[in-house]
Amino acid sequence: MRGYVHISVTTLSVVLATMALGSGCGDNECRPLPEDGLGEPTGWEQRLIETTDWPPAPTPEFLEGEDALPLAYRTWTAPEDSVDEQAVVLFVHGSSTHSMAYTVLGQGLSERGVHARLVDLRGHGLSVCRPDGDCTEPAQIERNYNDDGVYYRGRPGDSHDENQLVRDLSRHVEDVRTLHPQAQLLLVGHSSGAGLVSRYVERGGLERVDEVALIAPFYHSDQPQSDLQEFECGELTGTGYAVVDRGALGAALRGEVHRYVLSFRKADEYVQPLDTLHNTYTTMAGMQTSNADDFFSAYTRPVLWVAAQEDALLEFETQYQQFQQLPDGSRFVVEDTSHIGLGWSDGVAELLSSWATEPESVTVETIAPQ
Repeated sequence: MRGYVHISVTTLSVVLATMALGSGCGDNECRPLPEDGLGEPTGWEQRLIETTDWPPAPTPEFLEGEDALPLAYRTWTAPEDSVDEQAVVLFVHGSSTHSMAYTVLGQGLSERGVHARLVDLRGHGLSVCRPDGDCTEPAQIERNYNDDGVYYRGRPGDSHDENQLVRDLSRHVEDVRTLHPQAQLLLVGHSSGAGLVSRYVERGGLERVDEVALIAPFYHSDQPQSDLQEFECGELTGTGYAVVDRGALGAALRGEVHRYVLSFRKADEYVQPLDTLHNTYTTMAGMQTSNADDFFSAYTRPVLWVAAQEDALLEFETQYQQFQQLPDGSRFVVEDTSHIGLGWSDGVAELLSSWATEPESVTVETIAPQ
């Protein structure tokens, strides 16, 4: 089962810009792949990595997708003595990862009286199947990235079309609304997860949620990344973390949209067993807005924007300039924290809980990670 999209040469240049390509190399030059694409863990992050004191993850639950794929998520429930139905956070993870990587945020939100649902996007975490359609015991399903362009529901790193992830997210939003009809709903995305949140808003989703928060967002195709992370070598180009195969990308742009075009490189301390380290064209495009102007005009309410002081992927001044194009909101910088570490920060959990319950109370612009 294959999809087809018609994409112009102009769009090809935009997609390449997504991965923050440099101007290229000379005929006899090859800029090597950076070794620290995500940057080094900061001091407190390294201490956390070296301990086993991570909050446990709740038992996964599943929401049926439009094609009957079990979409996994984990729920952190607020204590019984908290203000019931006050607020719910629906959280979308970034590229390559899954809900298990954000247990600090889940626990931090629940301890502050906020219900939290952290999802596994289609083709990520436990939201996967086998080629024969068997979706049982997803934790035991091996992640095979055979680049043959064959699509099946729940294929790791793949989606049927560019907007299937948006439709999946819509199902989560409506399910949360049904379960918590009186609660304030805060939709949060981290990194490319914020790109998916932005795509959802771009397509009219803002009316179904109360507040939005974007954490170190990589959200549209002309967003630059750190110049220091760019590389180009042979058919591979991109950054130390996100690598594009230009041959596969070309095939995808000619209609083979289920080719794996994007790969992620993570140092050992960042890798987890449920990681999805390859994305097809449909998933790569689906975790971004399609039009930067439409993206900015779609946000008509204040937005919480969180940046990491030690982010090796996204240059801070550029992020701030983009934030200024949004409606009046709040911008926060988390000290001594990397792009990945934002998902491990109890300080971020406290900030999200405040934005979910009393956004007018959020006034400070720099916070400690925990």
